[in-house]
Amino acid sequence: MPPMALPFISMMEQHMAVRKRATATGLFGQTRFNLLLTAGRAMLAHASTRLHWLQRRRPPFGHVALRDGDLSVDLATVNNPADRMALVSAEPLTHGEAWQPFAAGEVRVFADGECVFLSEGVAARAAV
Repeated sequence: MPPMALPFISMMEQHMAVRKRATATGLFGQTRFNLLLTAGRAMLAHASTRLHWLQRRRPPFGHVALRDGDLSVDLATVNNPADRMALVSAEPLTHGEAWQPFAAGEVRVFADGECVFLSEGVAARAAV
């Protein structure tokens, strides 16, 4: 795991302890808490309700069209073959790409465009 991801994991562990207490008191079901936290080349994403993610790892990066407008971009003209990207948003931003939904309560840490940490969502933890 890249060293830059470690501070995020420590912060997230503290956050999850607070959420666990909130769940025990019944407060969790009444609140929404999606979080994106970044420090340069690393990003932590936590979804309590609706988040989606996408990784662009392999060139050639093609043409993408935004869902909410008449804008399209040829990613090959604005990125180089060594670029790696992780995108996180409330809803998928583009057509024709493999956006994945977060599970409720899921945490991911991305570094240099790769997912370097994944916690299970609330449903998976409850099933154990």
